Amino acid sequence: MTGTTRARWRRKHRAAAFWLLGAFVASQVALAVWIDQHALSVRDPEYVLLEGMLRDRMAEAPGQPSTVFVGSSRVAHGFNAARARGANEVVVFNFGVPGSGPYFQTIMLDRMAASGLRTDVLFLELLHPFYNAAAARSLDHSLLDGARLSYGEAVGLLSYGERSKSGPLRRWFYARALPIRRHQAELRDLIGLDEYRPGRGPPSAYDPIDPFGYRPWLKDPKEWAELTALAHRQYDPFYADFRLDSAPWGRMLATIDGARSAGTAVVVVLMPEGSEFRGLYSPTCRAGVEDLIRRLRDEVGVPVVDGRDWLPDSAFYDQHHLKPDGAKAFADRFRTEALEPALARLRRHAD
Repeated sequence: MTGTTRARWRRKHRAAAFWLLGAFVASQVALAVWIDQHALSVRDPEYVLLEGMLRDRMAEAPGQPSTVFVGSSRVAHGFNAARARGANEVVVFNFGVPGSGPYFQTIMLDRMAASGLRTDVLFLELLHPFYNAAAARSLDHSLLDGARLSYGEAVGLLSYGERSKSGPLRRWFYARALPIRRHQAELRDLIGLDEYRPGRGPPSAYDPIDPFGYRPWLKDPKEWAELTALAHRQYDPFYADFRLDSAPWGRMLATIDGARSAGTAVVVVLMPEGSEFRGLYSPTCRAGVEDLIRRLRDEVGVPVVDGRDWLPDSAFYDQHHLKPDGAKAFADRFRTEALEPALARLRRHAD
């Protein structure tokens, strides 16, 4: 091969490589825009699953009032919605999403409103570490997966509090820069690339989950001590002191206002905690949480159900996530102290 021929060969293959790279980049840009703006089932399949289940439950009970409990993993794993319903003619649904705090909860409710989905009662979890600016980090920024947000949903993070916002924004950017990698499982599922014989494929990421959104947390007793230690590492710093973080607090107030403007009644709920967690509250933290409850009741005008001391330690795996029996016990008390009073207020308002 002469020098001229070798140079021509190199130019040809270099051009081919550039064209392939350009085609890959263009495909990723197009895929990222499609996922961000049009493919919620790829971007956030968990939300799509829960919304579809809620619509199914409402369609099965036309004319009955509907209630939704929105919250974090404490709700997702601790609220047995079917049990909470009891003999009442009402739809009760668990819309708890692990890791979700005030920011993402507002996003979920905005999506419901945009799709025309409205419920009669919204039970909204108050988990005080999300509202505590005294700790070194923001719990909402730590836990929020920005990849499940659209650009319009993610841009609000730029003005969401003064502490580090890099976590969810970094995750959003990575997902849009390399969608074929970040959303690989969702895309494979969408196009039916993986087909398995019944019972042979991997379990769903959301199993086990019942038709009412409840996800019983099934953990081996050998794991309980480790889970409890992890829970303390994650949450103890938020119990040592308290300073209200105005960003998530404002987010919660906006969620309440939005629900009310749509004709939805709102009830705020504090989920049960084990004695170790209840004993962590410093005087300042306890006073701060009590002030939040007072402000919600007196200034915002919403009922607040404080269930932190409802259950014994035997109901928990790790002092804040409930075992299935604990979720049943919580549902029974929730029915009498939260659900039925809310339904009674609905009936009085209708009359």
